[in-house]
Amino acid sequence: MECQPEAYETIAAEVQNAAKDEGYKAWVGVPEFLFDVPEPVLIDHYVQSTLKELKKKGFTGENVFLAAHSLGGVMTQIYSKSRTDIKGQILMGSVLLRNTRSLTDEGRTEFKAGVPPTLTLVGEKDGLLRITRGAESYWHQTKNIVDSQANKFPVVALEGMSHASFMDSSMLPSGVTDSDLKPEVEEKAAHEAIAKEMVGFFGQVLQKKEANYDSTEELFKPLLAGLELEGSYALKPACYNSKLLNPDDPKCSQGSPWSVHAQKTMGGDLASLNADITTVDNFH
Repeated sequence: MECQPEAYETIAAEVQNAAKDEGYKAWVGVPEFLFDVPEPVLIDHYVQSTLKELKKKGFTGENVFLAAHSLGGVMTQIYSKSRTDIKGQILMGSVLLRNTRSLTDEGRTEFKAGVPPTLTLVGEKDGLLRITRGAESYWHQTKNIVDSQANKFPVVALEGMSHASFMDSSMLPSGVTDSDLKPEVEEKAAHEAIAKEMVGFFGQVLQKKEANYDSTEELFKPLLAGLELEGSYALKPACYNSKLLNPDDPKCSQGSPWSVHAQKTMGGDLASLNADITTVDNFH
């Protein structure tokens, strides 16, 4: 939103360099929308016209990926759904929308048909797309995902990077300068790291290569622990029921595990009374 296409020229060049190191020849086209607004009605026109220009310059491939930043990621995933000509998409400082997924009867996350393979890149210091929202996506797309969709929607946490780390910092729109956090990673190093993740995703989709996301797991670990201890609605809805006992349903949360810790804190030490506060079955 309100970003000139030139703002992504440097990161596009890094993607081409990283692709070359892995034996790919990457062609990049960055369309410019009217008034620099990613209008969904116009996306097909701009994507197709960009591909047409790339073909004029010699592009003959069929492996087309879409990469989009911030609000562009929202519009891109709407456009890419169920398109067989798109091999995958990369969301930068953006995530798959909650309405693209649901919980199975077993309580596992399943994404709707038509959602293409998606790499989600989130910065630890992103002031617009907070890292906590990335943790929610990681839980659904990696930890709780159904077996049939495993590794299809990887989420990568980029340590020390901000919303501006995905573009040329000399061309930031006011929305970013006003709300973003200060990155702890130099711009070139950030672009190189981001490009490496993108190219790794290409290999994962096109050649079934395995990718290692151990650093992401470590960064998200305390955030995930907090979400799970809270019984966060971002993971599962609450098991609301008028009866004393919550229903035994894997699709919803049967209370907040934190309540046990909170009650002990508020009630004090009960050791002298030979008593303890705990949970019994699904009674909270």
